[in-house]
Amino acid sequence: MDNDTASIYIDTYQKYYFESENEHFSYNSAEKVNALGAGNRVSPVDWYSEQYIYENKLLEGRFDELAFAWKSGKFRIVNNQIRRELFETTDGHGNPAYRSIHRNISIVEFDTYMANTISRLIEEERFNNIRIGDNAINNYEMLSELYDLTRTNSPNYFGPVYVITVMYCLSRGALPIFDSKAFTAIKALFYDVSPYHIYVENSNPGKNDTLQVINKYYEYINLLKIVFPDMIYYEGSEEFISRDLDRALWVYGHARRDANDIPIKFHTN
Repeated sequence: MDNDTASIYIDTYQKYYFESENEHFSYNSAEKVNALGAGNRVSPVDWYSEQYIYENKLLEGRFDELAFAWKSGKFRIVNNQIRRELFETTDGHGNPAYRSIHRNISIVEFDTYMANTISRLIEEERFNNIRIGDNAINNYEMLSELYDLTRTNSPNYFGPVYVITVMYCLSRGALPIFDSKAFTAIKALFYDVSPYHIYVENSNPGKNDTLQVINKYYEYINLLKIVFPDMIYYEGSEEFISRDLDRALWVYGHARRDANDIPIKFHTN
């Protein structure tokens, strides 16, 4: 996909990532249904909350409970105040916990992970100046090593998507973020079919199965290179792909319509 087509793709889908009432993007519900189909289940995000995470976590190479809450869809700023009650809770025994996508995470375990693993990775500068090149073997070995280091001492129920999110934040986007919806989207673009007809397992491998996790992650990275060759580290950026493209892929992965009904088809050859 050339840059012009990629820009159209981003413009077409990224806006539905955000709530419709903001100064940067505008759309109505009928437009969203026309683009993605009824029942697409895209839960829009507040623009200012998203920008806070992008500017204060990703660009700074930081991961903490706020970045975790963001990935879990629980982060929001209202009247310049972080709504911690949206992601802070207790487990079944009354112990403090953070809400996640599936199972709540012990705050004690999370803080231990931050104090040991995350702080060590930052101190040792493990994610500084990382760049995915064309050497497949070196890339695979690098990703496997970094993944193993990052998952060490991670909390219970802190799955591989969260581990990769840590890698994404600490590398300032040099390693792409990953989830099933973005994976669905890039496979749909590669095969030139509707995301509705792409099968991706909802359950990821166990986080301790490094080979399975990295196989899936590396397939995603390679598909990004094939479909968006000119958008990789675009114009010297540190980010593997732009956050704009990340958002567009995540939205597109929710599409429910047949390929013939999607307004724009994106041929890759």
